[in-house]
Amino acid sequence: MVIDLRTHLISLVAVFLALGIGILVGIDMIGGRAVISQERGMITRLQVDFHNLQTAETSLHSQLTRQSAQLAVANQFAAGVVPYMVSGKLTGTVVAVVTTSARAGSAPVVSVLRQAGATLGPVVTLDPQPAATSAVWAEAGAILNVPATPQAVYPALAKQIGASFEAGSLAPLTQLEALGLFRVSGALTSQVGGVVLIAGSVNASDPLAGLLGVPLVRILKADRLPAVAGQWSTVPVQYSTIPLFQGLGVTTVDDLDLASGQVATVWGLTGTVGNYGLLPTAQALMPISATP
Repeated sequence: MVIDLRTHLISLVAVFLALGIGILVGIDMIGGRAVISQERGMITRLQVDFHNLQTAETSLHSQLTRQSAQLAVANQFAAGVVPYMVSGKLTGTVVAVVTTSARAGSAPVVSVLRQAGATLGPVVTLDPQPAATSAVWAEAGAILNVPATPQAVYPALAKQIGASFEAGSLAPLTQLEALGLFRVSGALTSQVGGVVLIAGSVNASDPLAGLLGVPLVRILKADRLPAVAGQWSTVPVQYSTIPLFQGLGVTTVDDLDLASGQVATVWGLTGTVGNYGLLPTAQALMPISATP
């Protein structure tokens, strides 16, 4: 039987092709098993990582719950301690409050002043954006004998407020109050023995802190009236007014609304001078002394 050479060559090619295909299939099967093994390993590791994250989240939540409870207790303790630390420190002292923003309020300061036995004097609240027309500025300038601009009116107003506190009468402020630049609550029948200035804003710089607050503090210092210049703890660092008052010889408090700041405020009105609070500008949280 004669084998055709062409048929023999085709047979050989077919054998080699089959062999090649078999090799490729074998490699693919082995490689596929490796890939599947790697994927299973990755899935296992992801499951372990996810379990670890769940455990960590549960632990953090428990820790946060414990810390929140501890903070609530600490706040209650601080609120309870304040009256003992300030009781009687300002008995017989008339204290006035000036705030450069109607939005700031004065309730925490007023509360601690009463706890300290102070007689609450007038609360002067300024409006940083008064509805003042040119005619109003002109009238204010005429009353104060200064140019009809905010830059001239507010420092002159600070001088007038200081003079009223020292004289023990709000009469000089009556005409100016009618212009809408500020409002006064409370009465004044005797000389003020201390002043708390509340400045600062939570969402912008406070223009009146410099225009009125600084001149007022300087006047009070010159008149030897104890003064505390401060702001709420919610005022961001970039809007802090404290640097304006440092170096003026009065106490500054950057957390008037907190227990430590309330204690520092009362002690500042009794003669303690320093910079207190939570910001880097503070020298301590509060005065460190057995007695103010």
